[in-house]
Amino acid sequence: MGRRTIAITIAILFALAAAALVWWYVGSVKETTSEDTVTRTVLVAAEDVPARTTGESLVEKRLVEPKDVPARYVAPGALASETELQGKILSANLAKGQQLVASQLGTAQTESVAFQVKSGMRAVSVPIDRERGVGGAIAAGDRVDVVATFKTDMLSQANVNLGAVLTPEERTRIQERTGIDLSASMSAVTRTVLQQVEVLGIDSMQSATETGGLTQDATNSGSDNPVVVLMVTPAEAEQLVFAQELGSVWFALVPAEDTTKVTTPGRSIVNEFLE
Repeated sequence: MGRRTIAITIAILFALAAAALVWWYVGSVKETTSEDTVTRTVLVAAEDVPARTTGESLVEKRLVEPKDVPARYVAPGALASETELQGKILSANLAKGQQLVASQLGTAQTESVAFQVKSGMRAVSVPIDRERGVGGAIAAGDRVDVVATFKTDMLSQANVNLGAVLTPEERTRIQERTGIDLSASMSAVTRTVLQQVEVLGIDSMQSATETGGLTQDATNSGSDNPVVVLMVTPAEAEQLVFAQELGSVWFALVPAEDTTKVTTPGRSIVNEFLE
């Protein structure tokens, strides 16, 4: 075989190799182009979003928006619908343009008690023992009435303090609302101070710190003297704390289907024996 023949053979081989490379390259480009044309709609952050933002806020404030993303770039667990955000809470910061994935969302029960408190309400804790707490039968989601007994010496002290700051009109208004005459000498009195109060949870401070939240009932609280967390208005929070500080507080469990508040006269030595 002459040199010319060898050179031609080598040239042909190089040409075939080059053709094969071109064919492979064109095929890979077509495959990549084909993959990029297949897209999925996912939710991405419209702006930087801080952790603890609720799913409802994400939707109402348009903090997330749908975006078509090539299928191969879709993050595992990426969310596609705003309905998947209902009742959820963002557990980590979200950067603008970042895809929203299921692992970044939690629930009110797992994130914080604060998300269980309705707008305009407050969560207040009350230490209680089993005798005053319906024998430990109270559970999260129940409703209770708060009944308080104020002893004579406590009332007398309260009368002195109130008499120094209240006008006669204010004392009259208090008597009309509560039935207690602050200007009269009175024995111990028991009154229902709050009704239909929702229980958020029950726990001892130790178990609440360890678990990051509240247990569902007193049986699992880990303490014979659990802390009961109630959801009340700011004004009711004052009533509750006042009753706890100056009186003896008991809980009365409300039937599950009973949502009606009732009027009670309260109890003292006077009406206990005259009725």
